[in-house]
Amino acid sequence: MGRIEAKKDTAHQCWARLRLESGEKILISVAQSGVKIFKLKWGGLVPGVTLWASRSLVEVGEKFFDSDKPFQRPLDSIIDRLMDCRSAADVCAHLSETNSGLQKDPSVQAKARTPLGAEADSRSEMDWDARSRILNDYGDHLQRDPVAGTICDVKRLPHPKETILLAICEQIAVEDNPERMVGLVMSAPMLADYQEGVGDEPLWGIGIDPGEGAKLDPLELAKLVANSPNRQRYEAFRPLVEADYARIMSVVYEMKEQRDKSK
Repeated sequence: MGRIEAKKDTAHQCWARLRLESGEKILISVAQSGVKIFKLKWGGLVPGVTLWASRSLVEVGEKFFDSDKPFQRPLDSIIDRLMDCRSAADVCAHLSETNSGLQKDPSVQAKARTPLGAEADSRSEMDWDARSRILNDYGDHLQRDPVAGTICDVKRLPHPKETILLAICEQIAVEDNPERMVGLVMSAPMLADYQEGVGDEPLWGIGIDPGEGAKLDPLELAKLVANSPNRQRYEAFRPLVEADYARIMSVVYEMKEQRDKSK
């Protein structure tokens, strides 16, 4: 049987990291956009292949709801269903019985046919062209739409946030140019400023667009800042950003340390 390594179930964050009997780790993510289950790579630091995903509440309910536990939290229902899976391949097999959203990754399927530990995790989930395109798109986005001091919705990113983080980490593993390495390490934590549920309007630390605030006299600006719903939402999201920043930097520095040790 597997075990829970980490779990958070709040109004703003809902996820769990499980260590399966095989030693493999998976991440369960529950959000308004749906449920995703990832196989984790690099010691459980970075999401790798998507084992299962669904945006349908009906499908998620049919897959995980337990009629004997009608008041169970959705995350706990998913954990209960997967805790007995021995490996990532077993998760695939268990969830593919009635769902076509499963991503059948060859490396995961091969794991079921090899002895435990006989197959090392690949250090590259994406090819060079895909990684280069993602990093270039992200770099162009940061130049075109800088977010310093602002919290924005993840929908503004050119690719899913975890995909960009994965591309950064994989590039760190092979990067030899010191200047580019600095750029990779500095750009990664900027992803923390993008969060789910922010909406179309960015959130500013002072509650209004600084460009607009510069046009106001100090007293008028102070009044707007004190009563700004935008600023109140900014303060509500700030702990999420700080926690995400710490998570991302931990992943990035761990990846850089592994890369430096391998040189």
